[in-house]
This record gives sequence, structure tokens and C-alpha cells, in this order.
Amino acid sequence: LALAMGVIRMNAVGVCVDSSNAEGATASGMGLFEILGRVNHSCVPNARLESLAGESEAAGATLAATRDVELGEEVLIDYLANFEGTAAEKREHLLEQYRFHCHCELCAAKG
Repeated sequence: LALAMGVIRMNAVGVCVDSSNAEGATASGMGLFEILGRVNHSCVPNARLESLAGESEAAGATLAATRDVELGEEVLIDYLANFEGTAAEKREHLLEQYRFHCHCELCAAKG
């Protein structure tokens, strides 16, 4: 069970779901998506994930390019796009949460 939960936690994508309360607030949730769950990380990404708010059946996420992507170029997102720490803290968080050392062009340049 712990292994399955780890796989889910590492591959889940955040989504917003419209709630039916009187204030019209949205609730956050997580979803597993066959394609989006396979997109790799870069601190210098060429795409981003966008949450699609909707009723529980319609909630989801989409992948949007942030610049022109060359033919054959890997589509990459920043797993911690809103991280507010230092670059070293971000790399540490990636290691703790996602179990990998970031070797993107930015991190490779910093050694």
C-alpha cells in the first residue's frame, strides 16, 4: 500500500473542482492522468500544467506550451513552479518529494 501511495503522490496532478456551496468556492484535489503523469521536470520548462475547474466529473488539467517547442524536443514542466525558496532548497525538495536529482540546464550549470 505504501508503494502504491508513493506512486500516486509522485504522479498526481492538482485540479480544482467547483463546489456546490453558496459561496461558490472551489476545492482543490488531485487527479491521475495517463499522459500528464509522464511529463518530466525542468527548472527551465517549455510548458505548464493548467487546472481546469469544473464539476467533479469534468475537473481536469491540460498541458500548455510556454514557448515554441522544437520538433523532437521533450516537453517539460516545472514540478515546483510556485516554490518560494532558494534554488538549493528547490533541488532538496525535488529530491525529498519526487526522489530525483534535478539535472536540467539550470541546475547543471550550478553544479
